[in-house]
Amino acid sequence: MSTPELNVTEVFTGKRLLFSGSTGFVGKVTLSMLLSRYGEQLDKLYVLVRKGSAPSAERRFFDKVATSEPFQPLRDAHGDEGALEFLRRKVQVLDGDITDPLMGLTPEQADALVGQVHAIINCAGLVSFNPSLEVGLNVNTHGVKNTVELALKWKVPLVHMSTAFVAGNRSGLVFEDEDVVGYFPRQDELDGRDFSLEQELADADKIVARLREQADDKALTSLFRKKALERLEQEGRDASDEKTLRLAVGRERKLWLSGELVRAGMDRARHWGWPNTYTYTKSLGEQVMASTPGLRYAIVRPSIVESAQHFPFPGWNEGFTTSAPLAFAGIKGQRNIPAGDKAILDIIPVDHVAGATIGITAHSMKVEERRVYHLSSGDVNPFYASRSIELVGLYRRRYYRNKETGSALMNELRSRIEPMPASRFVFENFSAPMFVKGARMLRQVIDEVKPAWGAPKVQAVMERAREALTEVEEQGEGLMGLIDLFMPFLYDNRYVFRCDNTRSVYAHMAPSDRARIPWAPEAIDWRVYFLDTHLPGLEKWVFPGLEEETKRRTVIPAHRDLLEMLEASVNAWRHRVAFRFAADEKEERFTYGEVNRYANRVGSFLMKEGVKRNERVMLLSENRPEWPISYFGILRAGGTAVPVDSSLNESEVVNIARRSEARVLLLSEETAAEMPNLAELLAQAGLSTRVASLAEAMSGDPQYPDSIGPVRRTAAADDVASLIFTSGTTGTPKGVMLTHRNFASLIAKLAGAFAIGVGDGVLSVLPLHHTFEFSAGFLTPFSRGAEVTYIDELTSDKLGEVFETGRVSAMIGVPALWQLLHRKVTQEMASRPPLVEQAIKTLMATHGELRNRSSLNLGKLLFWPVHRKFGGKIKFLVSGGSALPDDVHKAFHQLGFNIIEGYGLTEAAPVLTVSETNVNKRLPGTVGKALPGIELRILEPDNEGIGEVIARGPSVMAGYFGDKESTDAVLKEGWLYTGDLGRIDAEGRLYLVGRKKDVIIDANGKNVYPDELEEVYGDHPHIKELSIVGLPDEAGGEKVACLCVPDYQERPREEVRRELEEHFRKKGHEMPFYRRVKVLRFTDVELPRTSSRKVKRKQVVEELKKLDRLVASGDKARERVQHAGTGGVADWLYPLLAEVVNRPLADIRPEAHLSGDLGVDSLMLTELSVALEQAGVPLPSANDLTHVQTVEDLRKLVLTSGRKPGVETRAKDISREVQKSEEVEIPVPEPLVTLGRQVVRLGQQAIFGGLFDVKVTGKPFIPQNRNFLVIANHTSHLDMGLVKLVLGEQGQRLTTIAARDYFFDTPLKRAYFENFTDLIPMDRHGSLRESLRMAGSALQQGYNLLIFPEGTRSVTGELLEFKPTLGYLSLTYNVDVLPIYIKGAYEALPKGRILPKSRELEGHIGPVLTHEMLRAKTHGMSRSESYRYATRLAEDAIRALAAGRVLSFDDSATVEDQRRALSSERSDS
Repeated sequence: MSTPELNVTEVFTGKRLLFSGSTGFVGKVTLSMLLSRYGEQLDKLYVLVRKGSAPSAERRFFDKVATSEPFQPLRDAHGDEGALEFLRRKVQVLDGDITDPLMGLTPEQADALVGQVHAIINCAGLVSFNPSLEVGLNVNTHGVKNTVELALKWKVPLVHMSTAFVAGNRSGLVFEDEDVVGYFPRQDELDGRDFSLEQELADADKIVARLREQADDKALTSLFRKKALERLEQEGRDASDEKTLRLAVGRERKLWLSGELVRAGMDRARHWGWPNTYTYTKSLGEQVMASTPGLRYAIVRPSIVESAQHFPFPGWNEGFTTSAPLAFAGIKGQRNIPAGDKAILDIIPVDHVAGATIGITAHSMKVEERRVYHLSSGDVNPFYASRSIELVGLYRRRYYRNKETGSALMNELRSRIEPMPASRFVFENFSAPMFVKGARMLRQVIDEVKPAWGAPKVQAVMERAREALTEVEEQGEGLMGLIDLFMPFLYDNRYVFRCDNTRSVYAHMAPSDRARIPWAPEAIDWRVYFLDTHLPGLEKWVFPGLEEETKRRTVIPAHRDLLEMLEASVNAWRHRVAFRFAADEKEERFTYGEVNRYANRVGSFLMKEGVKRNERVMLLSENRPEWPISYFGILRAGGTAVPVDSSLNESEVVNIARRSEARVLLLSEETAAEMPNLAELLAQAGLSTRVASLAEAMSGDPQYPDSIGPVRRTAAADDVASLIFTSGTTGTPKGVMLTHRNFASLIAKLAGAFAIGVGDGVLSVLPLHHTFEFSAGFLTPFSRGAEVTYIDELTSDKLGEVFETGRVSAMIGVPALWQLLHRKVTQEMASRPPLVEQAIKTLMATHGELRNRSSLNLGKLLFWPVHRKFGGKIKFLVSGGSALPDDVHKAFHQLGFNIIEGYGLTEAAPVLTVSETNVNKRLPGTVGKALPGIELRILEPDNEGIGEVIARGPSVMAGYFGDKESTDAVLKEGWLYTGDLGRIDAEGRLYLVGRKKDVIIDANGKNVYPDELEEVYGDHPHIKELSIVGLPDEAGGEKVACLCVPDYQERPREEVRRELEEHFRKKGHEMPFYRRVKVLRFTDVELPRTSSRKVKRKQVVEELKKLDRLVASGDKARERVQHAGTGGVADWLYPLLAEVVNRPLADIRPEAHLSGDLGVDSLMLTELSVALEQAGVPLPSANDLTHVQTVEDLRKLVLTSGRKPGVETRAKDISREVQKSEEVEIPVPEPLVTLGRQVVRLGQQAIFGGLFDVKVTGKPFIPQNRNFLVIANHTSHLDMGLVKLVLGEQGQRLTTIAARDYFFDTPLKRAYFENFTDLIPMDRHGSLRESLRMAGSALQQGYNLLIFPEGTRSVTGELLEFKPTLGYLSLTYNVDVLPIYIKGAYEALPKGRILPKSRELEGHIGPVLTHEMLRAKTHGMSRSESYRYATRLAEDAIRALAAGRVLSFDDSATVEDQRRALSSERSDS
């Protein structure tokens, strides 16, 4: 009887199928073909998807699967939107997982689908050849059990995707009708009674349980701990931290267990005759099906699935299939690849597998059966393994001979190096295994002979050689592992899989269906397929960027607008990674295609919210991939992005929203949590700005397919892309309008200058709202196919983790970052013996000079350990934002790094010049030449060629937003007046010498904008006019000063001035400290102005300086005319005292108590003494003022202070001066100074490493990228040396102030302490102001300053009360405070003892007290109160360390709480 025709179309009409495995290579193509060929006939497809990390299974399917390349035929047939609409109509996504019962469906879902599903197609499975035994069984075996359970419940056929290689290690014919249950490949060798499915699964579960139990064995735990400590030491992490160590031990346990489970799976599989765990667990899954009575099933067994022949288009491939890594090795130059004689490499194109699976499904629905179907080619059209290797060689030859770029000779030579099929013997003795053995042996030799001391050059060369050998060994072992994994298919086994059942299905299939879902392996021309379809497909889809780096061009054409650039980048590199986000232990990735899709969604969302062309959208977020995605989304909506600093406060954000007239504000979840009242404040300000999260925006517009509406594909070149506010965030800040043309032209020039492209990775650490990072660190690499990595925290550990990935080839940073990394390098050098350290420095200097004199750069060879820390792939580093310290630039250059400096400003988008990237010589001081297309001129140069820098070019801004007057002031006839002073040398290099702008730059380099502050402070009815300028600050830089003209309005003059002073104080408390007015002067004279009514700021500065001089002169004049017993002193003394105590003048009454009423403490007396010295009043030291009780007592003291010193005192002073002049100083030659310092250092190491056993805790708290103030308890002369040792590398920059009359009173002491220590001499009985100035000077010079706040050594070892000097220094000079508690020094060498006792010494370091935290906690206090409270906090920190704990500060304490705390302290004492 003839078999009826199989009409697939008819079988599928009106039917519903459940499909699983749609995210895999075969599953995507099968599902796409099913929908493309029979989607109209099918009623519904239930697609089972595991949601993973996606918000939902549906979201994952439509984001990751439906938009992928295999679904291109659907898009070709229906259009992009039509295809998504078709999918939503035909596909219902179910959230499930085959490893869960009922495939992850709920019982209710499973019951509801009874009678609704007509077949299950299961393409899900684990395809890794060597997974862990546990994972392999869960997916490939137990997952099948769950699928069977559902098929039985629904009484439908199950079509299961397995593999032909369940046959195991055997040769010859493999038939489809062989027994499935009880099968194992070694049946000819082993007794079959020992193998059964149930017993095998039970035994496997026991193995997993045993290994998990063994992983908790204490002996193994000790090994895990040892390895964890070694790893932490290698990584430079703190092994003393229990949490860190616990996590590291857990990681080692996990690695061990994972490895053992993998080995257990391979051992189990090989015992029964399977080549790997994959085929073993797949076979067990088949046996689950075959042993289930009543189950209708079809087991589909494809052989090696490779690139598509026709569908979805020729060459489509995804991931590393079997032939891919072998082809990759051959193309990379591997010569010998094992291939057995007549061994068939049985490959089958993926579209043949998909078509046959669909046909078999239809057959299973029509005929009740339990059958196996082979999907292979070897029985009718064998493709031999040796032939595949020959064709790879032919493809390599053709590729290099047709290559138009690179050296023709090298291309010809490469074309001749072809892979060849080899025997196992040849491979093992003349290929990778031989190289591995040789590399391993040479590495062992290096480990044995490498010098453990000295010879830094030899050490570096040998270390570099060792690294190279390790790399050879690792690559060889990788290739050996690869060959070993595929040896069963290439060499060991001669499979011939019969496909009779499959051919039978197609023999009875309707001709129209055979055309729709072809199965014709016999018709494949393997040579044509391999050379013209498969290998080109691998090169495009599996080996992206293999040779693309050599195709970069220096001259890169500019795109018309940023949207055109986005489209071009997406089309060129759709499947390459664009952004990575390294957060905690996870990494999030976005491909170029995904960036485009999500950007389209953001654009759709904004259009839904009513954003129209050129309307502003604020973007407020920390660095993360969603930031650039949202930026592109704003452009897709036709809007203008307003990037905003995420560290601003809510009122500042509201001000920018008002100024920019923003329609929508997008912000990240983290930012939203920090600004909970933002929406309410916007509403209160009368603004209709819509606040939305980035996640909400990325969800798109749900009324469209894939939530993507008709977004814009292009923009006008002159449309404003970004509106960037540069001049502050209060008042009326200026908004720089940068167009699409500005950015597009700039990034083309930067891409040419930096030669960045595919294969490169940029580490982004600067905030993206900064134009420098935005243009150079985001747009430029994105336009060239590079990838950008963002990190969640900027720490040395996080940087190290990212560098270790080897994906970073460039990074953009500010000088502080390069200083941090430079410190890491110098710290490493300082840990070596002094002679080795000096040798390394000498080698660095020599290499730097070599680079200056030649084109050679041997940095990686000589300093490979340093380059390895940076990942070994760094091509260049870019520094911007401010001038890079010369010593840092010099060190990086000497180490072989190319560190590039640039110059620009936001108004130029922002780069104007870049130092040459192809120049080996170091060129200090210059910021480089102008970028192509940029013109630079020096306006009105002086005799030295210095003048204002002006620039012209396509990247210069369109102007300031809504501010024509400001625009006209800086843009004149196309030239941008930068306000910077500089000169240009004969070769076109720009050198900057200063700033012409009115911007005030404080000691920390922070900018203060006078116009903005004038608007804030000027809001008072009694202010007629004011001008804010910068005055020189003793701490460096400038301090904010104000000259104010009051409008008294018939009110008393002093009353108005007091009110204005209070107004300035209140306004100052509402803004950061660096922006507050520090000097306030009043005048009744109008401010000097130009003819255009602009204030002449230079004259204001001169007027303020003149007023200061008049005040000082007036004070001196008044002092001279005063005499004891009169009350005239009060006229100038009381206001001075009021300023010191920060109280109204009315509070300064004769009977007022300095301590009880005015809160004067010892530090205030110090300040008062300093102030009186400035007024020309000679007073005793501050300590001698403690007996003064009231204001009247102080007035009397001032009255009597004008008397001349006594004759006896003056005679003693003269005697001391004569004696000092007669002393002969001891000269110390410079070489002896260097040697002596090394001897002192070694001596300290010997003392603290030999005589004393030193224990240190809290080292991670030591700041590494800035200097700081060190405070410690003081009980012994050992304290200074111990603190220096405790600080490690930072201890080399430690200094302290020492009494001149104790440490420097003789020539011998001076010779020693001046040359061999870092002590700073101080007159104990001299000017206290001078002492504080010297301490501040040391901090400004970058030293770490040690002070003992108790003021003297404790004679009992107990802590004494702290003097408030430390609070003054921290808050005045903006330095952090590092508390250290010293234990054991008092017992070893107390005061009065000469020889020390051998004792254990301890140094306990606490968390840093940042000056920002101290300033925040003292906000609203007077200066004296703030100094005292800051000191109180520091003392509490030391006392906590003494008690063995770390202090946690109470952030909730109010100013009044703190003042009460200080009052109680006074009463207690």
